[in-house]
Amino acid sequence: QNLTMAQEGLLQISPPDEIEWNLVLGRQLQNSLVLRNPTKGFVTFKVKTTAPKQYCVRPNSGNIEPEGQQEVLVLLQPLKEFPEGLKCKDKFLVQSVAVEGTEPPSKETVKEIWEQIDAQKKQHEPSPNLSDQKLRCRFIIPPKVKAVPEDKEQSFDGGNERAARSSSSPGSDVSDLKAQYEERLKRELSEKQKLMHEKDALLREQADQEEKHQFLLQEFEKLKRTLQEKDNGLKFRTPGGGVPTADTDARGSSSSGGAVARQQSGGNKQVILLLLVALIFFLIGRVVSG
Repeated sequence: QNLTMAQEGLLQISPPDEIEWNLVLGRQLQNSLVLRNPTKGFVTFKVKTTAPKQYCVRPNSGNIEPEGQQEVLVLLQPLKEFPEGLKCKDKFLVQSVAVEGTEPPSKETVKEIWEQIDAQKKQHEPSPNLSDQKLRCRFIIPPKVKAVPEDKEQSFDGGNERAARSSSSPGSDVSDLKAQYEERLKRELSEKQKLMHEKDALLREQADQEEKHQFLLQEFEKLKRTLQEKDNGLKFRTPGGGVPTADTDARGSSSSGGAVARQQSGGNKQVILLLLVALIFFLIGRVVSG
């Protein structure tokens, strides 16, 4: 594959001369170029810009088939303020080279082509195989619409008054829009800070509720252990803690009434324990749901 002689304007580019940007502060803007190859052979291309930090080009190089086309996406990074006077000196350069052959050029071939062109440029030698097509950028601000009431009566100098009201310099419109956008950004920042404060308050409240929940659980365990110890102390035991004897059995018949009373007392304490457990779980549920 060899380089062929390139004619001026090898590719058909849309838009052909100028890229227009409808500016919106603080937002990434998108535009596109369509590169069309009207020839019967393959064409390799490369897109360059005078402001590489401000723009992103995808893809910035590649091959186009015979009578085919390639869309190139151009992204403008967010602007913090409008350029003074809306002047834009940014430009794009679309370089293209026609390549002979019935198969698309390989990456190695394309690399050699551009290395050869770059070497010629460094030595200030002309590159007859290279086609350069330049595009400039233009910034546009959406028009500021004002409602002008109609005059009920006509007067000879009314036209001059209307002309004075309607005449406004581009600089004043830019200043007004800049002030509006700055005010909007301040409001959004204030809302964001307010939401962050509310989030911190909710997190602190959640931590407090969790601490209360743990405290109630600890108190519940303490109360449970205390009641169990008291209940164990009230259970029926023989004198001295030994095995019941015949005398003990004899006395047991006479003290059966006392045993029944103690059993009833133990049953009442079981009921009280259950009520306390239910009350504590109720309180825990209130704290968690609150």
